[in-house]
Amino acid sequence: MEPHLSFIVNPNAGSGKGKQYGEHLIAELTARGIKASVSYTRGVGDGIRLASSVTPDTTHVIAVGGDGTINEVVNGIAGKEVVFGLIPCGTGNDFMKMVGMSPSVHDAVDQLLRFSVRNVDLGVVKTNHTDRFFINNIGIGFDAVVAAKANRLKYLGLLSYLYSVVTTLVTYKEPMIRLKTNDREMEISLFLMTFGNGTHAGGVFKLTPHALVDDGVFHTTLISGVRKMRVFDIFPKVIKGTHLNEPEISSFTSEGGSIISPAELTIHVDGEVIDTRATQIDIGILAGKQRVLFGK
Repeated sequence: MEPHLSFIVNPNAGSGKGKQYGEHLIAELTARGIKASVSYTRGVGDGIRLASSVTPDTTHVIAVGGDGTINEVVNGIAGKEVVFGLIPCGTGNDFMKMVGMSPSVHDAVDQLLRFSVRNVDLGVVKTNHTDRFFINNIGIGFDAVVAAKANRLKYLGLLSYLYSVVTTLVTYKEPMIRLKTNDREMEISLFLMTFGNGTHAGGVFKLTPHALVDDGVFHTTLISGVRKMRVFDIFPKVIKGTHLNEPEISSFTSEGGSIISPAELTIHVDGEVIDTRATQIDIGILAGKQRVLFGK
């Protein structure tokens, strides 16, 4: 069957770079004589809507934007027999690091047309308010509060995340949570926890440095009981991915888990905040569920 490509472009991605990427993409497809549909998002949730309504003959759905656009498109195609791809033009581009796609439209189209496809794991989370698929990671606690603030400051680029880290430290207090995974149960104060399918969060932070997108498990990093000034010692190591031996940090693999918290928790998936009042969180993994185009 001849491939039918559908591109979903976020024109606001990367502080407005997405619009230019869309224009370059259309020019590139036209020059190569490639038949494809190109749609633009107009606001939050449009990626889900557009991806869920692609025509039945669509074989590949490609997100053109950042990690938030990727998350929406992945949620829109869930359950469909289509291949997912991406052209990264966001602020952090975390999932790009896992699939090796070029941020150049010309080079990315070359990569897409090679049709190097692998099955990758897909995460799913359900809270007492919402449910969502994710493909790169889920962050709970400090990480998610920072993401919420950084999303309002995207015009600062990568500095938005670093600025949000520093300013959130002033007011953040660790809540007590009960965590249960397939092989452990504990009560612990929560500074930050991430279940990683990918390695990076916030563009530069290698929170789960050993994560693989196709190993059937999450790589979890849990930070607890950290003094605020210690954060400035730990976070430079997180950027390098050399933080896992710090005394405040635990790391393990799991197929997901459940979290109960008396305090309301903030959660992000793939950098997009989906809940700020969660008290019950259930996380699972769908091994090899999504077919994804790889550039390497």
